[in-house]
Amino acid sequence: MNRAPVRSDPAVDLVAWSSLGTLPDRSLRRATAYVAMAVALVVAFFVARRFENLEFENLDALSMTAAGFALIVGVLTLLRYHTRPNNTQLFIGVAFVGTGVFDLYHAFLISGYFVRWFPSAPEQLSGWSWTTSRLFLSVLLLASLAASRREEKLGGAGRIEARRLYDEAVLLAVVCLAFFLFVPLPEAYWPDLPVARPQSLGLAVVFLLTLVGYLRKGDWRREPFEHWLVLALIVFVGGEALFDASSAAPFDLMSGAAHVLKIVAYSCVLAGTAASSYALFWRVEEAGKELAEANLELKEAREQLSVYADRLRSSNAELEQFAYAASHDLKEPLRMVDGYVRLLATRYGGKLDEQADQYIAYTVDGVERMQSLIQDLLTYSRVETHGQPFEPTESARALDWAVANLEAAIAESGASVTHDALPEVIAEPTQLGQLFQNLVGNAIKYRADAPPAVHVSADRVDESWRFTVADNGMGIAPDDLEHVFELFRRLDTGEEHSGTGIGLAVCKRIVERHGGRIWVDSVPGKGSNFRFTLPDGESPA
Repeated sequence: MNRAPVRSDPAVDLVAWSSLGTLPDRSLRRATAYVAMAVALVVAFFVARRFENLEFENLDALSMTAAGFALIVGVLTLLRYHTRPNNTQLFIGVAFVGTGVFDLYHAFLISGYFVRWFPSAPEQLSGWSWTTSRLFLSVLLLASLAASRREEKLGGAGRIEARRLYDEAVLLAVVCLAFFLFVPLPEAYWPDLPVARPQSLGLAVVFLLTLVGYLRKGDWRREPFEHWLVLALIVFVGGEALFDASSAAPFDLMSGAAHVLKIVAYSCVLAGTAASSYALFWRVEEAGKELAEANLELKEAREQLSVYADRLRSSNAELEQFAYAASHDLKEPLRMVDGYVRLLATRYGGKLDEQADQYIAYTVDGVERMQSLIQDLLTYSRVETHGQPFEPTESARALDWAVANLEAAIAESGASVTHDALPEVIAEPTQLGQLFQNLVGNAIKYRADAPPAVHVSADRVDESWRFTVADNGMGIAPDDLEHVFELFRRLDTGEEHSGTGIGLAVCKRIVERHGGRIWVDSVPGKGSNFRFTLPDGESPA
């Protein structure tokens, strides 16, 4: 399995070339280009040594060209930064804009037109203005590594404020430029030394540290900009360590070669900016195509969903109408059966044998159950179809209405129904009362040995009211908690209780129509807490 670690030691990578399988093809090609560039610089240096007596007369034109390249690179990089902010792009953009300004300054100084305004000789102005430009660039490029690591570690909180860096860079540039106007400069060239410009070796060290940092960072394997930046750093290191360090005068061959290499390095970064922008535009275009395809699929899915929703609404309406019609049509023949069975029981009860009386009793009970089931089905089907508009409703008044309807059951069982201060909610008053009636009636029906005690309370949850109907009844088995609100689902209590198993299903449908939800917590033998939420109204008085 080929592996390409994001971060590694560049020296190890170079040794690994012999195995040709440790680096992806693109990484191998790029690493080969780095070595080729370094070798080319060394070869060019030794060739130039053979023509050391040649001189350049138009270094100011080379410097102006280099300044133009640097400014273009800096502006494009800062535009990229403001499109997608990150510390690396910010520091590199500021570095090249500032370097472009210093290179312009260097070009003016070596042109000779402004020498009389400065307290230093032309050689000193030329040498030290070059050093200032390189120092500014190398330090900010090295700082871009530290800023990149800070952003990786802290995320958005580690991002450097652009305005702050702009202000500091402008202040530094003004101070450096003013320094040349007012302070006499020391010698910039020492032709008698083995290294004519030792300060250039210090600059080469800073560039080398930056080069090693970007190699270790590893993004050169994937990102075109950092690949070309690494190439530029190699040129910067070679230009300073080999050519500028060997320059004995402002216009000799080594100085001219250093100026040319500066343009080459800037061109590399410009190529990286162009390649990175192209890659970004390509990714944006591809993302746009994918987004367009996703939008088309989403549109088709929405259309299908709309069709299915219409079919579902139509189907639900037909089912509700069918349930209502079927239940309503069954009531009349069932009422006739009930009347004749009761008449039969009245006239012939006790006149036939005991088994006949038992059959008549079974029939009467079955008819009563069927009537109760049909009535509950009608109630269930009418929750949506016959629901009235919502309005501000006093939940305490709805509970009182429910308790009044349950007066006989409460008296027969000895139950007590209490409540805290209850809020005003947005609901249909009749359905809210029916909800309380079903829950309180359920607590009375499934009572334990002690008299039923039902308590209703409410508390705030987000933007809704959460009601709790607590009882001390038989409780509900854990396996039944998820099913108690299903249609025709009756509690398995081990005893016979009257009911159709529709009451809690009606509660759920009422709550869901009001935009809430309902659930239950229960401990067998200790009681149950039925909870439901309703939209916000006014706070309880």
